[in-house]
Amino acid sequence: MTRSHTIAILPGDGIGPEVTSCALEVLDAAETRYDFTTQRTHYAAGATHYLETGELFPAIEPELRRADAILFGSMGDPRVTPASSNAASSLKCANASTKQQTSAQSAS
Repeated sequence: MTRSHTIAILPGDGIGPEVTSCALEVLDAAETRYDFTTQRTHYAAGATHYLETGELFPAIEPELRRADAILFGSMGDPRVTPASSNAASSLKCANASTKQQTSAQSAS
């Protein structure tokens, strides 16, 4: 039976989209080799998104929590300072809450 996994993809900024694209190519090969599938959802988040919309992470936390994995490229732009975007703390909160949920699921 083929297993299926949900992947939240946040390419981010700078080199992030490029390395994320390469990681997805590796994931494609792994799916074939190890007989599993993924449902992938791309999300706009990061400095570029922040400069365009004023929000660093759109309201995607519930989707990130439901994903089996998060593929995160990179984030950063010298025009967006941590003080203006609170980027580091937002990312840490999303990461920590996802890890807590995963730990709780593993324990049950």
